[in-house]
Amino acid sequence: MLLDIYNGWLSANFVNNVVKNPTWVTVFVYINALAMGLSIWFLMTDTWFQGVDLSVSNKRKSILLKSATISSIILGTLAPPLIYHSFNNPFSTKVVTSNSGQPLSSNSNEMATPITPAAIEEGSTPLLASKIAAQKNLNVRSTPSVDGAKLGLIPQFDQVTLVERGPKDFVDGKEDYWYKVEYNGNYGYVFGHYTNFKLEGLRTITLPFMDCSMGDLYHIVFGTGDPGDPGYFDFGDGNNDLSGYDLCVEDSEGYSTGNPQYLGKKFKITYNDLLASVYCDFPDNQNFCIKPVKTIVSLELITQESLGILFLENRTFNGTIGVKEFKLFLSQVNENQVEGYNITGDNRRPVKGIIVNKLTEMASNGRKYTVYNLILGEPGDDEWDGEFNISLWVSEIDCHGNGKWSAFNGKLHRDIKIIN
Repeated sequence: MLLDIYNGWLSANFVNNVVKNPTWVTVFVYINALAMGLSIWFLMTDTWFQGVDLSVSNKRKSILLKSATISSIILGTLAPPLIYHSFNNPFSTKVVTSNSGQPLSSNSNEMATPITPAAIEEGSTPLLASKIAAQKNLNVRSTPSVDGAKLGLIPQFDQVTLVERGPKDFVDGKEDYWYKVEYNGNYGYVFGHYTNFKLEGLRTITLPFMDCSMGDLYHIVFGTGDPGDPGYFDFGDGNNDLSGYDLCVEDSEGYSTGNPQYLGKKFKITYNDLLASVYCDFPDNQNFCIKPVKTIVSLELITQESLGILFLENRTFNGTIGVKEFKLFLSQVNENQVEGYNITGDNRRPVKGIIVNKLTEMASNGRKYTVYNLILGEPGDDEWDGEFNISLWVSEIDCHGNGKWSAFNGKLHRDIKIIN
């Protein structure tokens, strides 16, 4: 019996630490526990019936034998799950503490703001910084599911360490990812819609970095012009660390200013309207309100290597296909994956494909071009859908190109010229 219990402990410890508690491991442990209980019963059947036979002639010994049998079965059955859950208890009610070390209340309610499903596709999800911030008092769960046990709460605006992005899910009609987080030594999952990484409302823009100042928030300024101008973007950040770049530094007098390393540099900015605690009685600035603020989700410094991709994404290429007017719009460029749509005459069709080649050429006018060879396919659910094979010469100032389109049914071919 002791050997069985020892083996059960080893198996529970092994699966718990090797495969990190997936559901099937829990099921396996309980099945193992049941099998162990049955094994002990078969091993101790004689002991039990000895106790039954002595129930009249020697009641004391009868009770001891039957008790020993029952205790062994209970101990052997309960040992594996008890040991398994002692290593990483998914049913724990342990309270997660805040960054200040204070225990968190368990009485906060879930936010139930009605929203529409996520407005962007999976491929446009930004690169993640190392921190994730709660937009509400947010449950930490043992698994990436609303069925996961609640391990504690992250207070609104508190930050935790991001470990990895988990699966996509719908929760109360909201589509987003689960994120695995580390918080005061605990691992758990939070639903992305209630964090700074929420998918709904994400936008992307490319602007130069201008300045930084500190008030109710760190005000990280990109663009051109003065406050109120269309090209002036003031992004708020409570801790100057959600962007992944140290954009704000202290000057010699201790005031926040823009990091000279990045002043004037262009960044691809992914941002969203996120809740923040800001002054609500300007110019007195005595009281705080919680309001939506333009907040940076991720930044990508535009280098020479990434410049060509920038010129492709969110850009319309005009030209002709045969004798008809032709437009090609590339909405997403993710490494070598490309998506968008084309308009031929009055017919608009989505396209998806790849960049099969990229090289740099110097033109006779001294201008440097990045040359992209694209293969793009239409969905194929229409008789006249086909495939595009296009070469684009793209510079910071202009672009041109050529290629061919061929119908999937082989009945039609057209030459393409890009002339913007």
